[in-house]
Amino acid sequence: MISSITSAALLIIVFILFLGTIPALILWDHRQQARTATKLSQDIQPCTLCHEQRAGLKLHQTALTGLLLAANYKYFNNYVCPPHARALYSQFQQHTLLKGWWSLHGFIRTPITLLENLSYFKQYMQALAANTSNTPK
Repeated sequence: MISSITSAALLIIVFILFLGTIPALILWDHRQQARTATKLSQDIQPCTLCHEQRAGLKLHQTALTGLLLAANYKYFNNYVCPPHARALYSQFQQHTLLKGWWSLHGFIRTPITLLENLSYFKQYMQALAANTSNTPK
């Protein structure tokens, strides 16, 4: 009796984890395209939030909200200046840290989303440093 309950519980856990990986695999292609676009398009554009002609590079961030059996993603992928990039990074990380865990899918995706946001922000800061060091004075 105990072994049948244990095997049923194990089967349910494997099924839930499998269901969590399907959306992750579907979204992986989108994230790979965004990562490639971020690396390739590091040209300077005006900030889309304040419309100033400061150095605005493309930043990609994701906010995850857990909804018990599902998850909701909010994406930002646009040109921003450094102050807005820091504010967006902080806002998206806080949102994911507080609201990302509240689903079965969120236990797996929240740490991944946090690390991806950190990676995108580091790429942004490195590209900003490279662009400002190459700018003639």
